[in-house]
Amino acid sequence: MNKIDYVVYIHRLYDSGRPKLGGLDYLIEHLLANGKRVLVVESPLYPRQYSTIVVTYREGTDIQKLYDFDLRFSNDAFVWLVGILIDFYVAARYKTKNAYVLSSDPLSSFPAIVLRKAGLFRFHYYHCTDYSETRFKNKFLNQLYRWLLSLSMRNADLVGAVSKRILDQAREYNPKNITYIPNSPDFESYANYRVAVTDRNKKMLVLTCAGIIQRYNVLETIRILAEVLKSISGVKLTIIGSTDLDKDYYSKVLSEIVKLELQDSVIFTGYVSREANCEIIARSYIGIALYDPVDSYSKYADPLKIREYAALGIPCVSDLVTSASEEMAENKAGYAVSDYKDAVVKIVTLLQDNETYIKFSENALKWAMALDKQRILKKLIDTYLA
Repeated sequence: MNKIDYVVYIHRLYDSGRPKLGGLDYLIEHLLANGKRVLVVESPLYPRQYSTIVVTYREGTDIQKLYDFDLRFSNDAFVWLVGILIDFYVAARYKTKNAYVLSSDPLSSFPAIVLRKAGLFRFHYYHCTDYSETRFKNKFLNQLYRWLLSLSMRNADLVGAVSKRILDQAREYNPKNITYIPNSPDFESYANYRVAVTDRNKKMLVLTCAGIIQRYNVLETIRILAEVLKSISGVKLTIIGSTDLDKDYYSKVLSEIVKLELQDSVIFTGYVSREANCEIIARSYIGIALYDPVDSYSKYADPLKIREYAALGIPCVSDLVTSASEEMAENKAGYAVSDYKDAVVKIVTLLQDNETYIKFSENALKWAMALDKQRILKKLIDTYLA
């Protein structure tokens, strides 16, 4: 094995056994594409969903699995502890004192902080994707999470905040260095999917999400569609995302569709590939991004969907729950609405006013281009991680 340049500690979320990728994965891809050697330790955030800890060495397009620990325990905290011990072991085993360590959450940051102070890493980058006040329902776990979050903010050599709200809140911890790393896509990678306005289905709304759950206010989106149809006939809604994450909520959505007689107006695709996701969005007309205001994660996170719509030139109608929606509205790439009645009005406006629609579509592309992921990552690496 060659000298290791970067070590990544990451806690994964899984959907039907598939890892959910995030902003740190883009950074890993960028490093590999530029000839760097990366050691990745992937631990499950919720071991009851997925119980395996995997350690891989990556160079170019090659991935070598070094360890595969299957920990079938019912206690999440025990698996987290084992994961931390594995993080310690990896740093000691592979002599990483000249490597940069990257972490993706407070739990994975803890071993990075300890090992950095012990001299086993040269620099610690904490990629902060969440600032939830109530990340866990368990009060003790939530207090522990907030303590680890504070520890990460204060001790990392660099904090990368994925949203402007996190950026603002993080300053109270007086981090050594902090920078804005939005969860924006690689603009050029969407080029092959973009279609002209005239080739889009003018009566198709689209909602892309991880799954049919309360976080994405799918029920409210269905009700908005019913109101839109009172003004414009033939409008349909495509919902992209897993139907297995919350079957009770999904059943409520299906019941609401029947109640509102929208069986012919709502299309569920289930989980689809990234390619299929882009193709469906690109040929739709308006992107929908509504969030549960009670969900603390959505308040501080930077959801990809709003920026993904923009990268495909699709104007979006969103609420004010996320800071990305505020940025979108500032750049006139869509509407950030205060309530669902306003959402209906704005959707109807975009469907009927061709001039406004085209302008918003152009603005969306300009905004997405300005926040191109590759440019942001290159600047991050050149400035701090090289």
